[in-house]
Amino acid sequence: NRELERLEYDSVEIMFMPDVQDALIRYNELSEWDKMSLELRLRERLTNKFSFLHDVSDVILYTNDFNKIVAYGDIGSNILKYDDSYFKEMIEECDTLNGAPIWRPSNIQDEVHYVDLIVNKNDNREGINLARTVKDMVEGNPIGYILIRTNERYFSKIYENIDDNKQRIFIITENGRIASSNSPLLITGDYYSDPKLLTGINNSIEKGDNSFIYTTDQKY
Repeated sequence: NRELERLEYDSVEIMFMPDVQDALIRYNELSEWDKMSLELRLRERLTNKFSFLHDVSDVILYTNDFNKIVAYGDIGSNILKYDDSYFKEMIEECDTLNGAPIWRPSNIQDEVHYVDLIVNKNDNREGINLARTVKDMVEGNPIGYILIRTNERYFSKIYENIDDNKQRIFIITENGRIASSNSPLLITGDYYSDPKLLTGINNSIEKGDNSFIYTTDQKY
């Protein structure tokens, strides 16, 4: 999908900004004023880019020591933060792919909040994260990470015109997590309840098949 490719391109553009490269390399040398000024510059630039595009809610940069730079999105007590388990798995995936992007679904259960959020009951904080390792554009060594969170509804727009009264459409990750769905009963970030479907998908991939027929007793 062209829009998803565009979001991947945006992540590359951001991580190679001179300000971003410099901050990730020299973060511990920066004064608090320097860090604050950097965030303000990035927020201004990315607000112009994302305000009306992609349903992007957050852009966060992390140093190798996991210091956080909020380039776009909520700040203060509502800053985006994932629980340790989710964040650790995401970083490990980024390290494994060595700079290539990963796509990882999440919901409010994966997040840590210091105050109660006012959440739309039809939203449930369902999102999909693009994350990748940031490398020094000169030396090529890893200097941090970038995370771009986009709302799941951005993905579900891809197939929103398909008649959902006749079929259920959903996207799952290789480990069985629901990434997107046209059904309110299938929540982004949850694991799909029929593990045999994932087994069937993996077996089909190993055979080189792009599709297979699978029958289930479950309604969803």
